[in-house]
Amino acid sequence: IRSQTQQDEEQMRQVAEFNQKQDRNPRGIRAEDALDTKLRLESTVRIVEKRNRILQKEVSGKEKQVKDATKRYSKIKVESDKLTETTGYTADGRMPTTDVEAVSYTHLRAHETPEHLVCRLLLEKKKTTTTYTLTHSIFRI
Repeated sequence: IRSQTQQDEEQMRQVAEFNQKQDRNPRGIRAEDALDTKLRLESTVRIVEKRNRILQKEVSGKEKQVKDATKRYSKIKVESDKLTETTGYTADGRMPTTDVEAVSYTHLRAHETPEHLVCRLLLEKKKTTTTYTLTHSIFRI
């Protein structure tokens, strides 16, 4: 199976060959051959023009999709920038490291509120219970 480009090249070669024959001796070409070639070439031109129109519609559709996607992503970028500016967190949930200073665990515990203490203890209890349950489950198997 020949590709469309190969077929187009073959037809262009035939057109050039026909034109050369006609230039050398226009009376030497039989009327039937000339008419057949003319009709075939006109048909080819119509097909190529139709294919080009279809391709142009596809390209236009793709261009519109790209423009729409660009608009959507621009809006998302603006919203993401506002979110980062307001909260200090990036869209993927990370906090920028430029304004963050590392502190020790002791420092954190020194500033722990009663609510934080309750939450920490509950989490530690849950962690211990989960580990115990997992260990118990392993030994039962």
